[in-house]
Amino acid sequence: LNEMARRKLPAESRIFECRFEDCDAAGPYDLVMFCESFHYIDAGRALAQAARLASHHVLLFDYFPRFDSGGRAKVSHRRFMQLLQAQQAFTPVSDVDVTANVVPTFEVLDTIKNEHVRPFAARLAQDLRQQHPLLATLLAWPLRKAMSRVQRPSNRRETFPAAFEYRLLLLARN
Repeated sequence: LNEMARRKLPAESRIFECRFEDCDAAGPYDLVMFCESFHYIDAGRALAQAARLASHHVLLFDYFPRFDSGGRAKVSHRRFMQLLQAQQAFTPVSDVDVTANVVPTFEVLDTIKNEHVRPFAARLAQDLRQQHPLLATLLAWPLRKAMSRVQRPSNRRETFPAAFEYRLLLLARN
């Protein structure tokens, strides 16, 4: 992604090749944006770093577990709001649950896996056993492990909303 950004952005653009928590950028920036990345970061450290770097807004488009697991990185939306309130650097301007809008994409992914990937993988394994028995024997353990994941039917359209909520949050600097 960094290489793609270098090709597309003006030459004077600066790309920070590091984890967000470790970024030593001087800032401040008008906007700090997280898109499909916040759930990988320790939420408290990320908010502290965002407070250091964002002069106006923080935008998050990501999912949160519906229930706290006790871990610090993947916090629920409720726990995130508590951390936000305790930090006192930002105020939520907008907080929209967009789970219902995102979940239909899982139907597409479920269909691709269930109707195309699973049958292809099963046929591939069968052909390998028939046409290359020695190779199939040598690869039996890693193939079995990979196939067990591929052969499980996907039903994320149903399971995701029970376990997660997708949020679009805009935070303003206090």
